[in-house]
Amino acid sequence: MRENLAELREWEIPVDVVQIDDGYMEAFGDWRSIADGFEDMSAVADDIATAGYRPGLWLAPFYVESGADLYADHPEWFVTEPTDAGDDGPGTADGDGPGTPVDGGFRAGSALYGLDTTHPAVLEWLRETVSTVVDEWGFTYLKLDFLFAAALPGERYDPEATRIEAYRRGVEAIAEAAGDDTFLLGCGAPMAPSVGLFDAMRVGPDTDPTWETPGESGSQPGLKNAVRNTLTRNVFHRRWWLNDPDCQLVRDTSDLTAAEREAFAALVAATGGVNVFSDRLAEIGPAGRRLL
Repeated sequence: MRENLAELREWEIPVDVVQIDDGYMEAFGDWRSIADGFEDMSAVADDIATAGYRPGLWLAPFYVESGADLYADHPEWFVTEPTDAGDDGPGTADGDGPGTPVDGGFRAGSALYGLDTTHPAVLEWLRETVSTVVDEWGFTYLKLDFLFAAALPGERYDPEATRIEAYRRGVEAIAEAAGDDTFLLGCGAPMAPSVGLFDAMRVGPDTDPTWETPGESGSQPGLKNAVRNTLTRNVFHRRWWLNDPDCQLVRDTSDLTAAEREAFAALVAATGGVNVFSDRLAEIGPAGRRLL
């Protein structure tokens, strides 16, 4: 991060935000933990601000991996599989304790589960977590990812809440804690239920240093899929939020051709959405600099 800050100063290009992505924490769910190789996060945010940029941080606030401390400490906080009639209440299985969490996917060797955002203790934990990140650490640009996890089908603490209501309660708690001056970017989110909650929204799959992976789905990371979604969802831009087409990849060392890199750069410019880049700056040559 500090290396990129130094490169940015030499480039003298008008960047607004420097955002740290996945990797600073020990586990999904333990967002206030610090992984090996990182230090006091407030010092990192200070370095970004001192360099003249807005400090940004990535979070997946509704997602928890099976190895996280949060999962072990609060097994009752998750969306669970349906239970039989006559159980002792939401999230219980035959009175023996928390039910089985709904399968929320898999990442880097860990099962993932969705938080039950109708649970009052979960909402308070979300507020505390975001308050730490914003007020104590100093990050005022939050990229909130894998947000669909709060809308997974299953049983919840509030049995009357719909999946959309549960999702919105979670995001509203985050927005309340973050405050009006914090910029919120949504990602991996159900779109219509997100209207009115975000400053910007990812409108397609991740970009990737390849054009496409034959045989994969239309939501698979790849520049072709990102191009299609950026075009078809351009109508949302500046109506629902600022559209985020995901990162330009302009370095010379990827599998993208020069024409493919130029096509996506032109698309980002033409549609007017958020312009993000994530290459290590030392790997961006003169042609990539011109594109940015």
